Amino acid sequence: MIHIEIKKKRWDNLMQSLLELGYGRVDQQLEITGNNDEFETIEVLFNMMCEELKHRLLHLSFTKPAAFQRYLNHFIIITDKNFKIKNMCEHFVTKYQLDVNQLKDSPFLDLIEKETANQITAAHSSTNEESEKVHRLTLFNDTFSLSIKKMEADILILNLYQLHMDIKDIQVPYEKRTRQKAKLTQRKRNEDLLEQFKEDLSKYPLSKKLDLDELYQKYPTNKSMLKKLFKQQYQCGAYEFHLSLRMNYAYDQIAHTEVPFKEIALDVGYANYQAFVKYFKKYYNILPTDLRNNGQRLKKSEAEEG
Repeated sequence: MIHIEIKKKRWDNLMQSLLELGYGRVDQQLEITGNNDEFETIEVLFNMMCEELKHRLLHLSFTKPAAFQRYLNHFIIITDKNFKIKNMCEHFVTKYQLDVNQLKDSPFLDLIEKETANQITAAHSSTNEESEKVHRLTLFNDTFSLSIKKMEADILILNLYQLHMDIKDIQVPYEKRTRQKAKLTQRKRNEDLLEQFKEDLSKYPLSKKLDLDELYQKYPTNKSMLKKLFKQQYQCGAYEFHLSLRMNYAYDQIAHTEVPFKEIALDVGYANYQAFVKYFKKYYNILPTDLRNNGQRLKKSEAEEG
C-alpha cells in the first residue's frame, strides 16, 4: 500500500484534467514542478497519455485532413502590435457568448495569466515574422494552444487551437461545462483560503488565547462559511486545531526536553498549572510526570545499548 501526502490543489488539478480528458480534450499538460514524489509519476503519466492521444489525432491531419477537422477547434483573434484586440472570428464570439464591442481595444494579455502573458510578450518582441513557439493558456475558463503570426501594418494574428477526440455535434454544451468549471474554480478558491487560514492558525502564538474574530477580519468570506469550510476540510473546528498544536508542543517538550512543567504550561497558555495537568491527562491519557519518566528511561536504555 502506498500513502502519498500532497497539496489538495495538485489533486484537484489532476481530477479536473481527467474530467476534461473524459470530454475528449487531449491538448492538456499538468505542470511538473520537480516534487520527485509518487504523485508526480501519475502527473507525468497523464501528460504522456495526452501527448500520445494528441499525436494520434495530429497524424490524422496528414492521412485524412477532412476528417481531422471534426476534432479541431480553431479560433482567430486579431490584435495590434501591443495585443489590443481589434477583431475576432464569429465562431469564437458565438461559442463563448462574447460582446465584441466590449472587448474591442481591450488588452488581450489582461485576459490571461500574468506569467503566460509575460512569456508571450518576451517571445514575440523579436523581429521574426512568425514564432515557432506554441504557448498554452487559459482564456474564459478554457484552455488553448496559441501561436502568433505577425502581419504587415503592425497586425498580429492570434491562432487559438483545441484538440478533442469527441465529435463537435455531441460535445457537452458550453454552458454546462462553464458551470462545472465555475464550481471547480470556487472550490480551488476555498482551498486556497483554507490553506492560508490554517497557516495563520499555525502561526498564532501558543501562549495566547485564540481570538478568531481577529483572524476572520482578514478574510473576504463570512465567518460562518469559513467555520463550515474549515470543519469540512479538517474534521475539527479552529479552536480544536489550535488546541492540538498547543498540546502537541507540550507533549514534545515534556517527552524530549528537561524544561520545567510549569514553564511548558505557560508556553501553551495555561497560567494554572493544575488545569494544564488535568487537561493534558485527558488529552493524551498520560500524566506529564509519567511521560517524562518514560522518555528518560528510553534515553538511558539507548545510552546503555550504545
